[in-house]
Amino acid sequence: MKCWILGLSLVMVLSWTPVQAKAGFFFDDFNDGNADGWTFLEFDTRGPGEWSVENQTLVNNASTDWNMGLLDDVFVSDQVIETKLKTTGYAGVTLWFHDEDNWVSAFIYPFSTGLRILEMVDGNSTPFLYEHQTLNDTWYDFRVEADSGTGELAIYLDSDFVLAHQTNSLYRSGQSGVWSGNNPAHFDNFRVTAVPEPSTLVSGLLGMGLAGFGGWRRRRKR
Repeated sequence: MKCWILGLSLVMVLSWTPVQAKAGFFFDDFNDGNADGWTFLEFDTRGPGEWSVENQTLVNNASTDWNMGLLDDVFVSDQVIETKLKTTGYAGVTLWFHDEDNWVSAFIYPFSTGLRILEMVDGNSTPFLYEHQTLNDTWYDFRVEADSGTGELAIYLDSDFVLAHQTNSLYRSGQSGVWSGNNPAHFDNFRVTAVPEPSTLVSGLLGMGLAGFGGWRRRRKR
């Protein structure tokens, strides 16, 4: 199922149509058996990704690196991006994709340090390695809260705060999606919550009965 929820309106996307929104959230659990509404990019000269929907999850079976899946025509700045994932390589999310030379990816990497952030700024990539143990082929709830005003990311695993990271991103608005490589990765229950300015966030979420989302800025400061 794919849907955008905007204000009090629920939009069920039966055949994909481009959507832009300042507030609301997009959700895809891949139960419809397809990846309609996604575009897949590859940066590895050895070959493309091998993306498909299997058993109601999005799967990349490629052993190549730097494989990316982006939501079509959905552009956000402040956001909460989350998904269930597991991998025998590395897997995570991409946000603020402005173009192929400017984006940020945050991901688990069980056979390395455990968690990484990769920043692509003006065509130059910089990895940031964090020591936080993650396990091979194990499902995690992975969540990134992104503040476009400060450039700060807050990373959560299974609802537990792990770390905060200050980006050097030149562009803090763009497409969002998933990121993987170096062996199979699985994704499910992908969600992007587009967060408006705080004053409109509180009133909007109260109207939707989802006021719990309003605490995300406060939680990240722990």
